[in-house]
Amino acid sequence: MELNDIEVGILKALQEDSRRSMRSLAEELNVSTPTISTKIKELEDMGLIRGYGARLNLDMLGLHTFVLNMDTRPDKLDTISEDILNMPEVRTLYELDGGSLMAIVSVDEVRSLDGILKELKGMEGMLGFDSSRVTRTYRESGPLLLDGNAALDLDCYYCKAHIEGKPVKMELDDRKHYLCCETCAKEYRGKYMELKEGSDI
Repeated sequence: MELNDIEVGILKALQEDSRRSMRSLAEELNVSTPTISTKIKELEDMGLIRGYGARLNLDMLGLHTFVLNMDTRPDKLDTISEDILNMPEVRTLYELDGGSLMAIVSVDEVRSLDGILKELKGMEGMLGFDSSRVTRTYRESGPLLLDGNAALDLDCYYCKAHIEGKPVKMELDDRKHYLCCETCAKEYRGKYMELKEGSDI
């Protein structure tokens, strides 16, 4: 699904300042405020905009950041990932090629890392790991480069197949849902209404 110029403009602007008002975005992109509001809601519903937050200066907070590289057994990758994500010190976790993981961890004391490494060592399926301390941050969470050719990889909400071309949009309970075809849209609506009636939403 290709993003249009307005959607790309919104994403660029919000990456620079997520506190931008709808009105200022509308003025910058030369569209109405309701258009901006609708577009942002759609991007949120699709899962492209995952949230809004402040970027903190970790050095000022006295935190120490480490990069952990971990090799795991493929059959234990999901379990280990879940356990790592439950650690409050883990800020980011990536899955890399070959069944390895990379985590960004921040702790208030360097010695606090010892407890994390001990926990990793005891995880079933953990084959090995190493840690490196971040000594200087040049850029953190910089904006993504977006151009007029930006596109989304969307999966059908019903059959989970990759959506090729323009998705079928369906609005249910003030939220847009994206399907790959009219058949899936019909089935999805039926299941949605059935679940809604069963849960008395």
